[in-house]
Amino acid sequence: MNSDRVFSGRLLWSRFQGHKPGMQILRPPPGSGGSEGTEDVAPSKNRFLQVLVAVLFLVIGMVIFFVGGVIVRNPELPNYLLDQVVTRFRGTKGNQNTGIERTGAGAGNVTPPPSPTTAEEYLNLMSYDENVLSLDERAIVSILNQMVPSVLVGSPPAWRFNQEIVPEIESLKPGDEVTRIRATLQECRDLASSYVRRCHDGAIELEGKLTAAGLAPAMAHEVAEAFARRPLTNGTVYWPDEFNKACDDAATLIDILSKDSSKWKRDEGGHPLFASEALADQYNAASKDLNAALRAATYGTGNILPRPPTTVDDYLNLTNYDEKTLPPGEQVVASVLDQTTSQVSNTGISRWSSHLAELYNDQIIPGFKALKPGGDDTKVRSAIAECREKANETIQFYQELPEQLATKLIAAGVPGSVAHKTAESFAERASARRNVSWAVNVNLTCNCVAKLMDLLSKNPSKWKRNAEGKVLFISPGLVEQFNIASQDLNSAIKALNGG
Repeated sequence: MNSDRVFSGRLLWSRFQGHKPGMQILRPPPGSGGSEGTEDVAPSKNRFLQVLVAVLFLVIGMVIFFVGGVIVRNPELPNYLLDQVVTRFRGTKGNQNTGIERTGAGAGNVTPPPSPTTAEEYLNLMSYDENVLSLDERAIVSILNQMVPSVLVGSPPAWRFNQEIVPEIESLKPGDEVTRIRATLQECRDLASSYVRRCHDGAIELEGKLTAAGLAPAMAHEVAEAFARRPLTNGTVYWPDEFNKACDDAATLIDILSKDSSKWKRDEGGHPLFASEALADQYNAASKDLNAALRAATYGTGNILPRPPTTVDDYLNLTNYDEKTLPPGEQVVASVLDQTTSQVSNTGISRWSSHLAELYNDQIIPGFKALKPGGDDTKVRSAIAECREKANETIQFYQELPEQLATKLIAAGVPGSVAHKTAESFAERASARRNVSWAVNVNLTCNCVAKLMDLLSKNPSKWKRNAEGKVLFISPGLVEQFNIASQDLNSAIKALNGG
């Protein structure tokens, strides 16, 4: 790969954190069974109690691990079982006056519902107290309650992206084997497909039971489909579709990195650098799509609201939500962050690296090599000036980013100290230091080329090109200046390419 060409690509997704369940076993302190130096029971009895306690601990541990495994595989099971207990309690004790007023859907709506005519209205019968339902409606609710376990599924396996897929893509080097990561992606697809099949099979079974209970076949089908779709819906998003999109986007990233190892490399920071603008654009687009798909699969859209923001992460995470669903004050903050994100995408490495590489490779270097004594160097100097302009814009933007963003956040209602910390964290995530360093190296490269151009243009009578196009000087002093400037240019290009 030509070391002078630099096109950058970055992975843009947000990680989703998870926690693993743990268990502590508490043991009684030694000697707690009696006063020091005395024996209250016979040794054989003490031995029996010790064995009994050990067996009890072992049994309790086995039960905890078993129940924990069931809950991990069926995360909705506790809520379902609790709902069943409450429902049974209402059914057996509903006629007794307990002196406690129950309110909310969890306690059952005590107002009789209108006669259901749509699938959602039939499903909403589950939120009513059975005592206010008709006999036909009770039969339908009973069937729906019985079918809940048949459509229980887990959450999207986003943790596999966080712990396996993303780290492998980030550590992938030219020529590395990608069989394992592709297998991981397929396992994720298979898991999502198994959830879909489970819900589909549950829908078929439910449709048959509802039809047998007297519901019209067409309505039974609609109710069953809506019932089976609910466990796979986050907000208004059917997450298996979005999760499969995420797998497709990850596969695209792997294809880009694995199909032609000669067209990219990693810089010191681990970021991929491409020899083709088209590849850089494809990589960045796939990264952006992957981030959006994972966000939709994990959070859904529209119906999920964040807690009121108080920390830096709370404010930055507002961009993960649909702005229309946020309170007015938080909408303004999210809008400020989104607008600044757009400015970041249009400034610095991600926006200008490929264009400046084209200027250098296609205009500056060819123009320099074609220059003859007394020749016109206007085009080359114009390209150098454009590179400097973009580099200076980048330096100014990222140096001013924290303070300008903090000012906007304060105007949007964010407390001053949190606004400044949020702006600093935003700038760090936007790789402000790396962008400034890149722009400084661009300027250094431009300065070195300009110095070479000055040597040639100001001394047209003291140099010429040989048959191979190499510059020959008649002055030893000019030769030394030219060689020093050439070495400086090579060092600047090496720094620009991250090496």
